[in-house]
Amino acid sequence: MIERISIKDHINDVSVKYLFVKHWSWTDPLDKEKYQGAPVQGRVYRAVYNSKTNSYRFIITENPMNGLLMPDLNSSNEMNGYTSEIVALTKNNLLDQNIKEEDLDKLTRWMEDQNKDIFTTQPQLPENFPMIILESLNSAEHQREMEEANRMAYAMEALSDLDSVNSIQFEIIIELIEYLYQQNLLNHEGDDIALDAKLGIGVNISRTLDTLKRYAGKNRRTNEDPEDLLNAISHLVTERERRIINDLDEE
Repeated sequence: MIERISIKDHINDVSVKYLFVKHWSWTDPLDKEKYQGAPVQGRVYRAVYNSKTNSYRFIITENPMNGLLMPDLNSSNEMNGYTSEIVALTKNNLLDQNIKEEDLDKLTRWMEDQNKDIFTTQPQLPENFPMIILESLNSAEHQREMEEANRMAYAMEALSDLDSVNSIQFEIIIELIEYLYQQNLLNHEGDDIALDAKLGIGVNISRTLDTLKRYAGKNRRTNEDPEDLLNAISHLVTERERRIINDLDEE
């Protein structure tokens, strides 16, 4: 999946690599169609390399904010969604590749500009995107490490994908995000119990069932409250949070 990237030029473990694509094949034809055939074999691209995570974000679109996360430049495993053979260009191997003249010009321009389009471009978000997402993204870009900013960007991409296939479910997820945000701002008694490794499941599932019972009970026609559904989902999210915090999925 394409993920937006946000780069801080003062992070020492991030650098730009110039790449020559010797082979690229998408596993799913829909991906090839989605990205209009990119990346093209025999052409030059860039990647943002993180020496801390030893991973690449391969920029294959015109928008330098977009990148494909790759643990390695070469892959023969179709389960990754593609197979690839990519050469990281250096002074020693540049002449060994059959690089088109227009790509050589592009390389020169990138180097002369010091890849400023990567390090200064900011993502453009829809005007109607909820303020909670904007605030979270801004906080990540200015206060957190690049990985956390990428996580927020991944969430935005996932929301965008959902909106493209089911706009109603997109609105529901946004509504839930805002609800969870408000709930986290409040100090609820029993939160420690809700996240307890042994007791949380009883508390969280019980709260979920009680809320659903209230929503779907005999008096639902007069007392039905749509927020009960959000409340029930909130308790389920807390239960999932409990499992992650306590590494219960490793059992």
